[in-house]
Amino acid sequence: MRYMFLLVALPLVLAACTERQTCESRARNHLHDINLQIDMTEDNLSRGYALVKQDFGFTIGTGFCSHRGDFRLCTGSNFPNYRRVRIDPAAEQAKLDALLKRKAALQREFAQCAVTYPEG
Repeated sequence: MRYMFLLVALPLVLAACTERQTCESRARNHLHDINLQIDMTEDNLSRGYALVKQDFGFTIGTGFCSHRGDFRLCTGSNFPNYRRVRIDPAAEQAKLDALLKRKAALQREFAQCAVTYPEG
């Protein structure tokens, strides 16, 4: 029954958003993603290598884990493992340039939302 309420309420909540809010939200979300990619690319260029997360099928070992204040014995590693991967600085710089152009375009798109939908 609770899920039925959510199915009925969701369209009402979405309909309450104005077109301007929808436009700005979409641009803001894309800007956030682009900014994360820009930060990662700049970090790669400054280090000279990329860090790629390694996924191990299993880990052998024990340790102490904390979850909401209680400590217990657990197996495996809770910390992500990364490995260094060599980068092509020219390709990484080209990627950064493309991301910066995309960011500028998204900022213009965000500003255009206010012009297109002035009612706020």
